Amino acid sequence: IHLLESQRLPGLGRSDYARTLAALEAAVPRERIHCCFHEDLVAPERSAAAVAALCRFLGIPRLEPEPHRPVNRGAALPLPPDLEARLRAALAPQYDAMRARFGPALPAEWRD
Repeated sequence: IHLLESQRLPGLGRSDYARTLAALEAAVPRERIHCCFHEDLVAPERSAAAVAALCRFLGIPRLEPEPHRPVNRGAALPLPPDLEARLRAALAPQYDAMRARFGPALPAEWRD
């Protein structure tokens, strides 16, 4: 809540994917960059394809992903609707930038 009230959330480095990608692409040729999503790497129905694509990019033999086992998972807590709306508004520019950058390759978890 403090980050929302201080207007600092959208500018935090760890949540500013658009800035991070722009800086990376300014320093590294695009053909040497491979972006993949955590959601694709751990979803049982998508992990094999995501790991195979990463292995091809790295030029290494194909690895078979191991089943995802959550580690240090905290308790799921409901997010109050008013706080969810404020978080969505604060992070909307990041989600918009990622939709524009990755299009249909963006995992559904990011689009919903």
